[in-house]
This record gives sequence, C-alpha cells and structure tokens, in this order.
Amino acid sequence: MGSLGEDVKNQVKQVDEALVRMDDFFGNLEDIDYDSVKNSMSPIERATYDITISFAINSLFWMYMRSFGEDPTNHKIKEELDRIKQQMRRRQLITDKAKRPQVDKEAVNRMVRHGINHHAGRKRKAVEDENWENEQQEAEAGSSSGASAGAAPEKVKK
Repeated sequence: MGSLGEDVKNQVKQVDEALVRMDDFFGNLEDIDYDSVKNSMSPIERATYDITISFAINSLFWMYMRSFGEDPTNHKIKEELDRIKQQMRRRQLITDKAKRPQVDKEAVNRMVRHGINHHAGRKRKAVEDENWENEQQEAEAGSSSGASAGAAPEKVKK
C-alpha cells in the first residue's frame, strides 16, 4: 500500500507542476495587449489564435469540473466545446480552400475550343472520304453497266 501512496504522490506532484506552468502561461497572456497583437495578424491567424485560446480555456474548465467529480457532459461547457470544434473545422475548410490549385479558365476554353474544332474537322474529313468513295463506286457501276459513251458520272457536292 505504501508504493500506491508514492504513485499517487508523484501524480499529484505532476498535476501541480502542470498547473503552475499553465498559470505562468495564462499570466503571460494577460500581459499581452491583444489589440496590438491582432493588428499584426492576418484574419486567418487571428481566428486561429482566438479559437485556440477559447478551446484551451474551455478544456481547462472541463478538467476542473472532472477534478471535482462532476459530469461535464451534462453541462453547457460541452455545447461550448462542440461549437469551438465546429469553428476549428470551418477555419480548416477555409485554409484548405485557399491552398487548392486554381483553374486557368482561358486555357480550359482554348483546349475545349481546339477539341471541338479538331473533332469537327475529323467528322468533315470522314464525310468527304465517304462521298469520294460513293462517287468512285457510282462511276465504276456506270461504266460497267454499259452507260452511254457521252455520259459522264455526276459529282455530288454537299
């Protein structure tokens, strides 16, 4: 039982040291002039800063409630933490959207236009080749069927 007491003492000492470090951290935050800091940040950096501080403070309150044996899942702090997490996801979506590659619309239009013209040109060539073959077949059929000597085959132009 003595060793269990030592383990508990070490854990309590670690928690106490962590609380002292957090107190120093939040004490330093109180000394910072937020208006001067936010003027030097971009809007996305400012949002990240605000969300991080809000999440840290609310998480500490969650831990505070747990340390007194209260169930924070039935408290409004859970709703607040969920709201902050939703804001974190929204900020991440905005950041990811800014990193996406942009489409060069003019280049896409040129490629589509070229593809349409190329396809139309191949289709036109196929129709011309088909007409030429039909003309040759008609000419051969006309000469082999004993057509009159002076009659020339008609060419069909489309």
